[in-house]
Amino acid sequence: MQFGHFAVPPLWLIEYVVFSHKYRFPATLALPESNRRTAIAKALTWLLGILSVLAIGHWFYLGGRRFFYPYEMLWMEGSMLEQVLRILHGKGLYVAPSVNYVPWLYQPVYYYATALITWVSGLTFPAARILSVASMIGTGAVIAYVVYRETGKSKFWSLIGAGLFFISYGKVGYCFEVARVDSLFLFLLVAGSVVMVYAKSVWMVIFGAVLLALSYFTKQSTMVFLPGLLLLLYFRNKKNAVIFLISIVVLILGGTLLLNSATSGWYGYYTLDIPSAKRKTFRWDEGITEFFGYVILRCWAITIGVQIVSVRNAWRKSFAAFLRSNEAIFSMLLLSALATAFLGLGNEGGGKNVLLPLAAYSAILLPIAVARSIKTSTKAKQQVIWLSLVAIQFFALVSDPYLHPRNIPTKADIRNQEVFIDSLRATSGEVWVPYHSFMPHMAGKETFAELRAYGDVLLMEDSTAHRLKHDLDSALAAHKFSAIYDDMPDSFPGYRLLYGAINLHKAQALADTLIYVYLPK
Repeated sequence: MQFGHFAVPPLWLIEYVVFSHKYRFPATLALPESNRRTAIAKALTWLLGILSVLAIGHWFYLGGRRFFYPYEMLWMEGSMLEQVLRILHGKGLYVAPSVNYVPWLYQPVYYYATALITWVSGLTFPAARILSVASMIGTGAVIAYVVYRETGKSKFWSLIGAGLFFISYGKVGYCFEVARVDSLFLFLLVAGSVVMVYAKSVWMVIFGAVLLALSYFTKQSTMVFLPGLLLLLYFRNKKNAVIFLISIVVLILGGTLLLNSATSGWYGYYTLDIPSAKRKTFRWDEGITEFFGYVILRCWAITIGVQIVSVRNAWRKSFAAFLRSNEAIFSMLLLSALATAFLGLGNEGGGKNVLLPLAAYSAILLPIAVARSIKTSTKAKQQVIWLSLVAIQFFALVSDPYLHPRNIPTKADIRNQEVFIDSLRATSGEVWVPYHSFMPHMAGKETFAELRAYGDVLLMEDSTAHRLKHDLDSALAAHKFSAIYDDMPDSFPGYRLLYGAINLHKAQALADTLIYVYLPK
């Protein structure tokens, strides 16, 4: 069901949450019914409940439409499938770079997990998104569980936590369900950190370490979260902290050594050496602008402000008790998520997907802090203020997917993609699509590496980079490609030197993007 530009969940779901006799407002709103502010507070709880249901339903609606789209939703999806295809064909992920293939800098867990799924279902874009969808549902469930547990088993605040997470869908770049490493990384990170927070036995500590190690072997950003988590675990339980440290070191270091040995050193070259080399391209100005202008001011100012107040109050009561609390750990994780956001936004090629951990830990902490504040409030005015802050945070995270046509695939998009693939198929000889490397495979042709993956290797300025540049220059000079299809014109000077852009095919547009076709001069 759709109303205007927004997807609406089934009416029965809203009615159940808001009006059912089984539903109860938070018991803390128990001031006299005649109190006007109490009535406002209850109205705000209705509003927050409805907003949460709408947020969750909106993602299922829009994410469902995007999930079944048979082509790329984001430019990087195709190259992810290309690496999965290598696994299905028994080829290695981390090998010497060549004109045909250069791996991304990501870790291997997502690729192998997706290969397992697509080995059964067949390699398609929807099949490659299954793991991402399952991961986001799992992350939402973990968030709801934590809030439920920390707020005295409040179903209301549990719903709000899940709603705050799913309402951030647009602010993190509509990346919840796309075929990338991010969703699986987030689920493993959040699940692993939550297991560590509540771990009582040695085996649960080891299990949490396994989840976090898997998170690292999905995406390296996990490393940002481990020092703070370990530090606060030490204040709580020194024995568990030591076990966690030993477990995580053995798992990550051991896995790294094994993978590096199995790939003749290429694993370390891509996942460790190149990310280190990319530090010199860090965009401090863009990182600072995006971080403070977008992340802080436009999106999560309310959550950050409320959490600062909550930490200050807990700190004043008892600093030692605060360090041993669950809130301290989740606050440290939020701080780590902020650091990840800054580093990711300033990184060359970084996108809004780096905000996923921030969206998750914010959705955990804000409902807990507000529920605690309301519980200790003695006046309805205070309750109204706290509930209003949550409502403002909801509206700060609202995005309109219709502002960009590529967010919502249409039948016209499918036709455009089919026309484009047909044009690739009709072109004699080999073709290169620098930013959509999987599309030649869909046209039954040989695939070649993504241009940005080439660029990552060239940053190394070593013998491998020089050899790759020579091979690519030679391929262009020899007119290896019958045509080069590029939707980011003039992104590589070699096109203009050795090939000419002779036509602009609007009929071959990728969604709303025009494609330049370069042919040999």
